[in-house]
Order: sequence, then structure tokens, then C-alpha cells
Amino acid sequence: CLGADDMGPVEEWTQETAVPGAIARAVVRGGRLVLSGDEHYLQIVSGIEDAPGYRNRSVLALPFGVDGEVVGALYLERPSQRSPFTAEERQLLESFLRASSGQLRALLKWERVTRFRGTSLLNLGAFDAELPELARRHFDGTQPMALVEVEAPGVDRILHHDDRIVFEDGVRRVEAAAGSGKVFVATLGNDTLAYVYRAKEATDLETRLPEMARSFRALTALAGEEAGPPASIRLIRPDDEVAGPQDLSRRLRAEIFRGCGTFNVHSEIEQVTSGELSLKEAKIALEKRYITAELFKSGGNITRAAESLGVHRPQLSNLIKKHKVRREGFE
Repeated sequence: CLGADDMGPVEEWTQETAVPGAIARAVVRGGRLVLSGDEHYLQIVSGIEDAPGYRNRSVLALPFGVDGEVVGALYLERPSQRSPFTAEERQLLESFLRASSGQLRALLKWERVTRFRGTSLLNLGAFDAELPELARRHFDGTQPMALVEVEAPGVDRILHHDDRIVFEDGVRRVEAAAGSGKVFVATLGNDTLAYVYRAKEATDLETRLPEMARSFRALTALAGEEAGPPASIRLIRPDDEVAGPQDLSRRLRAEIFRGCGTFNVHSEIEQVTSGELSLKEAKIALEKRYITAELFKSGGNITRAAESLGVHRPQLSNLIKKHKVRREGFE
């Protein structure tokens, strides 16, 4: 159930004995909207102690979900019945909820990852929240750090896999690939991970990189994915020539995402001609990487990306499906 910050303690208004909680729960169970004044609304609130206090309010509650399953309710109210929710407003809200279903799907899947026992995996939002404190510790010398950025084709699909065995094995392998000295692993979307290390406990990071690449190659095969390029892995050491922790945090984030929207054909060819891929596999890998780079630049806008790539929009849409690229990760 979603509500505004000024509705009071969550544990009070979300209960079945409160009007907002009773309505939201009814919406989730029934999968249809509730509007103050209609028969369904009156049935829900009848017998609730605080119902008389809602006589002069306009209430609207809408279901939202993922893949046809209702997972929550958007509850809204206005202080006066003189400002009822119009049909146009309801349609606008329903369109918004439909449009946000992709992001909701990703959030629900990430909840499963972060609740997996013993994992240190963080999503992008949690990484952004942790980075300033890590930068402060590095800057004042309390805990110097180093980072390893990994781009491994197929890792997102494994971490979001519907098969529980594949998912759990994937999480364990992502964790195990880190080795000693790891603080946490951040999943940045679009098959990119950031490993954060305590530098004093991970002095051999450069020598670990080839083994990490082999680990992620095996991880991709776990879900039966088509062969892609070898995992792109690079070591990032914080710049000590910074003005302070905030500057360090900003520079680190910019460095981590530096390569996401760029496509250097020479370096890409160097990666896929390592002898591990056939000509067909190399062509598939380059095509996917080129499309991914343009989607990063366009913020997930297929029309703009298609124009940059010199193809028609439907053609790019088919290529995105072919390579199983997740559009929501670029938005």
C-alpha cells in the first residue's frame, strides 16, 4: 500500500481496522479500483470506527501489479468531496501505473536478491547511498578502497532468473568471484557490477582479474546463454588529488559509469578476438555491445537509438529482443 508521508504512522493506517488500510487491502484482493461514494466503497468501510471522519473526503484507490498479478494499491484522498477524482485523472493514474510496471518488476526481483541469505549484493540505489561514506573513509585514511568494474553479458538475467537453482547458484558465484577483502558488490544494471574492496586486504587485485574473467565466463554459461564477449574487467583506484570526500565520491561514480555509453570499436574487436569466440559469436557480441552503448546514450529511447544506429525503429526493437537486452535498465 502506498501513501503520503503526512498520513501518520504506517502501522496505524495500513491496518484493516482503518479506512485507508481496509480500502487498500480490498483493492489488492479484488483487483479493481475503489472510489468514495460508490457501493463497493460503502461496503468496505461499513463498521469501521473512523469511517464517519471520511464522509467529507474524496478517496480513490487503484490496483497496480506485474504480469497480471496485483501486488499493491495506490491510495489517494482529498480533504473535500467538492473535489472528486475525475475520470480523466483516473485514466492518467492508471496509465502511470501501467508504465511503471517494468520498474516495479525489477524492484521485486531485486528484493529477492537482497533478501537472499548471506549476500552482500546491493542495487544501484543502495550503492549511491553507500558511496559517500566509503569516500569519506578513504579520504581520511580510515579505510582505503579500490574498485573493480565488471561487464559480464548475461549476469543480470541470471540474478533475475525465474529458476531458483540458477538464481541462487548465480548469486553465490557473483559473491565468490570477489575473493578476499570485499566490502560489497553493487549491481549497476545492464550486466555491470562494481566490486568494492578494502585496499589493504586486497593488494593483489590486478593479478586476480584474469581469474575473475574466467569465473564470469562460466557464470554466463550457467543459464545456457549464447556465447558473448569475455567479461570486461578493469581496476579502478580512487584519485587522491581531490578536494574532499564529496569530490571523491562524485569522481568515482563518474569513473565507474565512464565506459557505459561509449563504444570503441578497436578495443571491442580486441576483446572478441581473444580466441575464445567463433566468427559468428564475435559478430553477435559486437552487435549487442554496439546496441547497448547507443541505448545508454539515448536513455533507453529506442527511436533516438535507432536513428544513431542508422536502422528503423522496428528493426532495432527486434534486435533488442534477439539479444535479450533489458530496456528498463537504461531509463
